[in-house]
Amino acid sequence: MNKLYVLAFAFLFFCSTSIEAQWSNAEFHFVTENNMPKALSLSAMDQDANGDLHMIFQQDNQGMQELWYAQRKADASFTEPTLVEGITESVYEAKLKVLDNGKVVVSYLKGAESNQQLYINTIGEADSETMISGLTQSVHTPDVEIDANGMVHYTYVTTNEDGDYRVYYGNVNHDNPVNPFIEELLYSNVDDPQKANPQIAISNNNTPHIFYAGPSGISGFKIQYAYRQNDGLWYYTSINQTPNQFDEECVVSIKDGWIHLVYSGNDGIQTNSRVVYIKKPVEGGSSTWSSNVVVADESNVKSQSIFVDNNDIVHISLLKEEDKWLYVTNSEGNWNNSALLDDYSLKQINLLIDDQGNGFILAEHLTGSGEEIVLWGNKDVEDPGTGLNDLFFADLKLYPNPASSYVNIETNQVIQSIQIFDTQSRLIFNQEVHNNQLAIDLTDWSKGIYFVKLNDGINQRTEKIIIR
Repeated sequence: MNKLYVLAFAFLFFCSTSIEAQWSNAEFHFVTENNMPKALSLSAMDQDANGDLHMIFQQDNQGMQELWYAQRKADASFTEPTLVEGITESVYEAKLKVLDNGKVVVSYLKGAESNQQLYINTIGEADSETMISGLTQSVHTPDVEIDANGMVHYTYVTTNEDGDYRVYYGNVNHDNPVNPFIEELLYSNVDDPQKANPQIAISNNNTPHIFYAGPSGISGFKIQYAYRQNDGLWYYTSINQTPNQFDEECVVSIKDGWIHLVYSGNDGIQTNSRVVYIKKPVEGGSSTWSSNVVVADESNVKSQSIFVDNNDIVHISLLKEEDKWLYVTNSEGNWNNSALLDDYSLKQINLLIDDQGNGFILAEHLTGSGEEIVLWGNKDVEDPGTGLNDLFFADLKLYPNPASSYVNIETNQVIQSIQIFDTQSRLIFNQEVHNNQLAIDLTDWSKGIYFVKLNDGINQRTEKIIIR
C-alpha cells in the first residue's frame, strides 16, 4: 500500500538570477518517526510574531483521524508533536491560524460523513471546541479566516432548504463563539461541493471576499466572486480572464489593499492547463482585473497556495500531474516557473514567507517506505545544538555540486569524520578521515539529494549535495 508522508520544507529566499538557487541551501529534520497514515490540508500552518511556525496534521490511529500539533521555533529547534486533546471524533480538513495575541486557532470538520459540521478550537485551552456551522445539513469544503479584531469568517458548501448546493458565509467572535451569523449566497449555484471549493479572504476593513468555481454557460465552469458591501448586501460577478471552458482550483490572498488570485483550468478539449494570476485593488469595486498567464500548456496543473511577501513579490505553489511541485514567482520582474524537488511526490503544498524573508513549504509526501513528518529548513538558520552552522569549516569547498561520478571535499580544518545521509535519514556513507580533504567515488550511487555531515571532533556542519 502506498504510504503518505507529510513534508514541511523551509527555505530562505535570496535575490538571485536563478529560481533553483533560492532553494540550494535546504536541509531537513524528522519531526516524527512512525508509520501511521497522515493527511494535510491547505492552510495548515501559520507563523506568530516571534517567528515560531505552527502546523497541524491529521493522523490515523486505528481508524480515528486524530489532530496533531507541532512547532518549529524561530531558533530552528523543534517541539515534539502533541495530540490536540478533547476531540473525541475523527476530524477532517483541519486548518490553522495564529491570532495577533498569539493564540493558535484550528478549524476542522467533525462528525459522521453524512452530517459533518464545522468547529473551531484553540490550542492549549481546555473545552474551547465550538461548533460554528450550526446546521443539520453536512458541511463541505470549508475555508476560514480570522480578522485583526478576532472575528472568525468562514465559508463552505451545503444544501439549502430545497436540497440544492449553495455557498454559505458565516462569522462569529472568537472570544465568544455563540450564535454565529450564517447566510446563504443567493446566486451561488453549485452542483459539486468539491469542485466549488470556496476560498475566503478578508480585507483591511474586515470585508469578506469569497471565490469559488461555479457553473457558467451551458457546460462550463468559471471562478465566481462575491463580496459583502457596507450595506450588508452581496455583490456577485464572474471572472472571465481566460478562454478556458473550465476554471477551478483557485487560491486567494489580500495584502496591502490588493486582491491576488490564482486559478487553473483548461479548454475542455485537452487536459493541458492554463494557470492565471490576476489582481485588482480591494476598493476597485467591479474594476477590471489585470491578468497574467503564468503557466500555459502544462499537463494537469492545479493551484495550491499563494503568498505575497513584504516586497510585493508573489510566490505560487502549483501541483502538476497529481504529485509534482511547480513553483512560480515574479521575483525577477517577469513570471518564471520551475519544477523543484522532482524526486518527491508532493501534494497539499502550503506556502508561507515571513517578515524576514524566510519561507516555508508544508506538503504531503507520498513514498513507499513509511510515513513521517519532515521539516526542510535553510542551513543558514541558527542550529541550537551547535551554534551557527557556517562558523565551522568556514572555508569548506564541496565540488562538483551537482555531482555525477565523484565529489571533492576540502577545508583548512582537520575533518575527523564524514557521514552522508539520504533524504530518508538513512546512513549511506561513514568514514573516519583525520585529514583536511577527501574524494568520494559516487559511481554506484543513486541519483538524488544527499546530506554530508562533517565533524571536527567537537562541532559539525551539514551540506547538501545533488547527484545526477
